[in-house]
Amino acid sequence: MIDKLQAGEPAAKAFRRVLDGLLDTYAVNDGVSADAYCATPQWHAMAEGQYLQAVTEAARCAMISKPSALQLLEAGCERLAAGANQRARGDFAQWGLGFAFKNAPADEPYLITSALVTCALADVVNSFPELELATDLLSEAVLGLERFDGAPWSGLDIKAPIPFFSPHIREHVDNTICVWALALHQAASIDGRPSPGVVESVARHILTRRTPETGWAYSASEHVYDLVHQSYIIEGLAGILGPETVENQAIETFSLFKSGEGYIDTVRASNIEHAIDSVIRSSIVDLTFRGGQAMMMRRTGARLWSLGASLACMGSFALNGANPAFWRATIRRFPLDGLRTLAGKDFRQEMHLARGLALCLRALRENGNSIQQTDSMLSGINS
Repeated sequence: MIDKLQAGEPAAKAFRRVLDGLLDTYAVNDGVSADAYCATPQWHAMAEGQYLQAVTEAARCAMISKPSALQLLEAGCERLAAGANQRARGDFAQWGLGFAFKNAPADEPYLITSALVTCALADVVNSFPELELATDLLSEAVLGLERFDGAPWSGLDIKAPIPFFSPHIREHVDNTICVWALALHQAASIDGRPSPGVVESVARHILTRRTPETGWAYSASEHVYDLVHQSYIIEGLAGILGPETVENQAIETFSLFKSGEGYIDTVRASNIEHAIDSVIRSSIVDLTFRGGQAMMMRRTGARLWSLGASLACMGSFALNGANPAFWRATIRRFPLDGLRTLAGKDFRQEMHLARGLALCLRALRENGNSIQQTDSMLSGINS
């Protein structure tokens, strides 16, 4: 459980305290936890990717020393190498959930997991090129992304095959494709190469698919808007096309999920009759309108990975956007007081939060906040 904020405690200090606790817990447990979709404790590739990026960001702003960061990152890369769902060493690597989900087996590779891991590895290699295992895994991860089956995407101006969500879920999902494109873009930049031509075409196509005043529906078949996947898309588009392309849309989209002192997780498009009936039947459903569309909002708090992914976007815009003062103000007002963690029980969610906190801390530090370096993230590793 995250302690309540101390009266008058600066945001940077509070964020730092929470981040240290999250990363310490992850390292001591070697990334093993249960999951919202699987009660059996195990290691999770998606959590590992977010952890690697959180450690990298902490090192970039001197919250953790370089030798300590290298030790933590090397251990994380070793777990990634050992835990790949599919891996031909020196050839390709793919990652998935590691447990059966819907009709897919436990060893199913997922595009979203593999793409997020690829982004993380590119982040690590960019800051720590001396980590040979990270460099090797990045090359394998890019080749793994190329092995996902796909087909031309309706509306896209080029006919290249765009990968499906997974071998068993043969559907184009906007947020997943956006992270895939970002992964290819970041990996290419490491080698000083231009991004594959499909990357910018995909990003611009996704930009046009945004519902005005709202955001991006999960898919063509699910008119659901949830905070974590909005954040994936916003970060992907900003990374590929530049933050100025999507910053105003980000402000508008995040405002949809702001509720009182906190954030909600999901809104669902609906016809007005169904929305009214839902409000009557449920005490936690509210009705709002965006762009003339009825939207049902559940008055339940956002999940940790939703909060973490949105914080990552806010931190990135504070560092690179056109309105850094706005984003820093938003970060400082973030409702950390009363925020609950799952005490090491769901690292996929907690490490999203850790990465978001680390990016926000870097943004606050570069604005003049003092953040003391510590190696507390190593506690318990050598004991």
